[in-house]
Amino acid sequence: MKAIIRLLIFLVFTSCGERNSSIYYIVSDNGFGLEPGTEVFCNDVLIGSVKSVDLMKTRVLVTLELGSQYKIPTNGQLYVGTKDFFSKVIKIDYRTSNEIFLSSEDTLYLNLSNSSKLICDGLPPLTREE
Repeated sequence: MKAIIRLLIFLVFTSCGERNSSIYYIVSDNGFGLEPGTEVFCNDVLIGSVKSVDLMKTRVLVTLELGSQYKIPTNGQLYVGTKDFFSKVIKIDYRTSNEIFLSSEDTLYLNLSNSSKLICDGLPPLTREE
């Protein structure tokens, strides 16, 4: 019985601790075929996934959940690519990073430079429209 109580106390304290992920929002005119669970990579290392894809009037809101140790540079580039014939991935290019990073809960507005390359500009956090 004491072991169960200790386990419960441990679970309560560890779940109240520091967040294990960072959330970023992407607003775009297109969903690019992304869906919850789409993987996010940097230099071929898995760093997170798409948490949700929602339609907000005429725009699409994509919520990314990255490991808390990973951040998106303010001048970084995001690409939507394919993992195999059927699934999409998001790739973050840090090579052009200016070492200034977005904060968790920041919003990225995507301007399309071509059909598969997305360039991100930081914007204030998004307020959902009802």
